[in-house]
Amino acid sequence: MGSCAAPSAKGDDKFITTDYLQQCRLNCYGRCVVTGVRSPWRTEAAHLTPRHEEGIPDVTNGILLRRDIHTLFDNDHCAINPDTMKIYFSREARELDDDLLKWHGNEIETTRMQVPVNIENLRIRWQKFKAKDRQRK
Repeated sequence: MGSCAAPSAKGDDKFITTDYLQQCRLNCYGRCVVTGVRSPWRTEAAHLTPRHEEGIPDVTNGILLRRDIHTLFDNDHCAINPDTMKIYFSREARELDDDLLKWHGNEIETTRMQVPVNIENLRIRWQKFKAKDRQRK
């Protein structure tokens, strides 16, 4: 099961959807948990524990994110602190794209989730983000 929603061809507005994406979209009420964006063309389901690390395609292992934030998340340039539920972006990402400052340190909208995510999966991502962010300095 995949996590992407992408146009099937250039200029084609039909999207490839998966059960996992649909479950995450429903669980997050169709909104990015960071920005509130609702457009299906701009949002994707992000695995907390990636598929290649045996992450399960379940709503407790996923959140709906705006596409660019999903890319940052997958590349460890942002993460959610599991204790505060606040999202943080790497210094490098913030310096390159200062629009991220709008969300840096903001609490994600847990009210935008019907079923809570697995906090331990967030914790693993958070630790990885912190380690990589220290290396970048």
